[in-house]
Amino acid sequence: MLSQIMPSLSKLKLTNSFNWKRSYSTVKKVFKIIFVGNTRPRQMFNLYFYTLILGTILLMTPWATTKGQWIFLQALFTTGSAFSDTGLTVKSTANDFTFFGQFIILVLIKFGGVGLITVKLAVLSVFQFNRNPSLRERLLMQGERGSNKLGTTIDVLKVGIIVMTITEFLGAIVLFLYFYFVPNSNIAYGTGTSTHIYHEHVWLSLWGGIFHSVSAVNNAGFDIVGKNSLSAFQSDYFVQWIFVTEFVIGGIGFPVFYDLYHWFKSKTHGKKFRFSLFTKITATTYILVAVFGVGGVMFIEYFSRDFDTDSGMKPIFKDLSTSDALMAAFFNTMSTRNAGFYTVDLNKFHVASQIIQSLMMWIGSSPASTAGGIRTTTLAIIILTIFSIARGKNNVSAFKRKIPDDTVRMSFVIAFLGGFLVFLSVMIIAIENIFMNQNSSITFVQILYDVSSAFGTTGLSLFDNSKLGIVSQLSLILLMFVGQLGVSTTVLAWSDRKRKPTISRLEENVLIG
Repeated sequence: MLSQIMPSLSKLKLTNSFNWKRSYSTVKKVFKIIFVGNTRPRQMFNLYFYTLILGTILLMTPWATTKGQWIFLQALFTTGSAFSDTGLTVKSTANDFTFFGQFIILVLIKFGGVGLITVKLAVLSVFQFNRNPSLRERLLMQGERGSNKLGTTIDVLKVGIIVMTITEFLGAIVLFLYFYFVPNSNIAYGTGTSTHIYHEHVWLSLWGGIFHSVSAVNNAGFDIVGKNSLSAFQSDYFVQWIFVTEFVIGGIGFPVFYDLYHWFKSKTHGKKFRFSLFTKITATTYILVAVFGVGGVMFIEYFSRDFDTDSGMKPIFKDLSTSDALMAAFFNTMSTRNAGFYTVDLNKFHVASQIIQSLMMWIGSSPASTAGGIRTTTLAIIILTIFSIARGKNNVSAFKRKIPDDTVRMSFVIAFLGGFLVFLSVMIIAIENIFMNQNSSITFVQILYDVSSAFGTTGLSLFDNSKLGIVSQLSLILLMFVGQLGVSTTVLAWSDRKRKPTISRLEENVLIG
């Protein structure tokens, strides 16, 4: 950034006849470089970064917390977790935040789920009815939540927002009615030292329904029913299926909604419709990862039911009834797709199950969704590339369509950088923990689990993150930020707008593998 600012500052020549117009132009250019950015990825990065700072300031105000004061790092961690739709916390959302604080968290969750560019244009359209998005704005929306076709970006966002809003609205109504009419002494809303039961309390039931529905659809994982997430609903399959439905819809991706809408529209008119390659790949990969992940966890948990976990807790198939254990394995493993809700202590799972869940969080869900991680399409392209090389093919194809070479290369870059960032954060937490000795009992797998949760913007945790050191918490905040913004956008944010001329070099082979 300094290399871009300095040439601009050098143009400011102090002469006897001071040129105000040139000075203003130079200051404007410097301001744009710092606060806006010259490239689309840099503009996205800056916008997300300054939103993170603004949210932190709001959560540090006396009205946001029950004690009227907040530490900067805790506010930054909570803001980063909420805006990235993660769900990792260092304080209880129900007990340590006032209604104002919870409202700020919910707004950050919503903005992070829909996308800041979309929110900005929606607000501007209210005051400028005939305003059409510029090419620059369309390109930004395409990189945030749109499709690979620039012309359909606006329509994709409209359909996606409508689907998410309807899902949130219906989910909020169902949860409101459930909280209000169904008695459950374990479900309480906590504020400071006082707690109130949801049952037959209109305001609390309504706020609980809205908060949890928005949090679920946007895959945030924040809840206001206590310190143990949805453990109160451990045997309540109805509520669990409501949450599963909502966070699966939130993790599918806006372009998939757009394709499904046009498929239904074509069917009603008796026309043929061809799903996009994105929809085919992302839907297939999402289902396969879910099936293999849930199936693997259930297999491990069932056959290891006679052995206690490393934490000394009873396995879920030994501690719960068979039906509750099956539902627990299904719900909590599906939650690793970016939801962040849990119904049992996650330390009850076998270490092998925790590794599978960590891998699922690292993969994440679909691009152009509320999910994080390397994304399902990245995994699919990497696997397809490996199979293509093994079969001696020069091109990578799927569903009778060739995948561009640039996309293939970027997929491997994203996977490598995603793995490197996770490994680096694991080492930072492990090393700092040795010196602090506040989490002396945590294992390597537990650290890997929480780090993968941060990168995948999931929010599941195996230990108390508030006891981590400053550097460790900052590394998790960075991972949540990158997971939400996307590895590719984060990398390209630091690239130069002007491409240097390509120089063709002599080719020489190198032995590999």
